[in-house]
Amino acid sequence: MDAAAAAEDAAAFAANGDAEDFVFEEMKFVREKFHPVRVCSTEDAAEEMEQMGHAFFMFRNVDQKEQVNVVYKRDAGGYGVLIPVDVAA
Repeated sequence: MDAAAAAEDAAAFAANGDAEDFVFEEMKFVREKFHPVRVCSTEDAAEEMEQMGHAFFMFRNVDQKEQVNVVYKRDAGGYGVLIPVDVAA
């Protein structure tokens, strides 16, 4: 299902609240990739991401007790950092 079709389904569901009109597509994972994660600063991670020509980069943040973070390019410009937090059950 493409983004436009998904948006139409979501709009139909929101309009009439009928869950049967909303179609969920099964997720299909086609690849697993194991990747070394190095310890560095957010700035170093962004630099490495740019050098590699990627839109995101996973790293162990030296400023976050070496917690795994992801730096990414924002569509609106600049960069963002994903920092995991525990969610209360």
